[in-house]
Amino acid sequence: MVDRSTGAELARQDYPSAGFDSSLDMVAQALADFACKPVAAALALAGPVSQATLAQRTGSLTNGNLQFDAATLQKRFGCDFLLINDFVAVAAAIGAETAVTPVGDLQVPKAGVCAVLGPGTGLGMAYLVPSTTLGYEVYASEGGNADFAPVDELEQEVLGLLRGSLGHVRIESLVSGPGLENLYGAVSQLWGSRPVHADAAQITAAALEADPVSHQCLEMFCGMLGTAAGNFALATGARGGVYLAGGILPRIREFFLQSNFRTRFDDRGPLAEFNQQIPTFFVDVPEPGLIGAARQAERLLSGN
Repeated sequence: MVDRSTGAELARQDYPSAGFDSSLDMVAQALADFACKPVAAALALAGPVSQATLAQRTGSLTNGNLQFDAATLQKRFGCDFLLINDFVAVAAAIGAETAVTPVGDLQVPKAGVCAVLGPGTGLGMAYLVPSTTLGYEVYASEGGNADFAPVDELEQEVLGLLRGSLGHVRIESLVSGPGLENLYGAVSQLWGSRPVHADAAQITAAALEADPVSHQCLEMFCGMLGTAAGNFALATGARGGVYLAGGILPRIREFFLQSNFRTRFDDRGPLAEFNQQIPTFFVDVPEPGLIGAARQAERLLSGN
């Protein structure tokens, strides 16, 4: 929960979506715990949101079971609900005051379209387009669900193994928390070793302690993110910069900043020079999605 006037975080509680039968139950629990009646609420969903009018928007979790309907929520709880994609919320937090660390040699943000992406439960993406009236308009992207394209023989071998187990292999099938687990399983199989780490948190912890298989997986993970970010920059014409967020990167911050991310970002063949002129930034703001969701709710209240 964020204060409308200052943007300061007032209260926070985590609610795993798997613990609820419906979005109504989840929201009811949150409002009861916070003991409040909001005048407006923004719900940032890790999945696609319909482009209907604000009062008629619906959405769902790509990697979850909950469905959201703005009209039903408004009727139940008596306030306006703004449903947005989770990376629309992250992108809405990006501004001149946002604390960032440059990734690569380019230090200064530029004017123009900005791309925002990052791995968590999936690979979220959004982009900001300059606006004469609002500064920036924010748009959602489902680019993380595009097909994964390998760039070397090892990635090709990993793709072959995952096609056998997953069928359709998306970028976020490898560049996300669950994706890191998929990658670890595939690389372990290729190395002929038994997987010993159960989840992404254990894999990253082992990688930072120089476990060979986990370390290679995390290096591949950062490189694949560089390729995904480079492709997204081309697709959006993001001359204003690419901003990196998500739940995983803060846990591996120093590893990531020393990785081959930027090399893979620039490796665009004939368009290499285009990407070489695009600055990339690590977002050093805890939970930027909360800030952005509050800003979007404020826009709803102000009629913008």
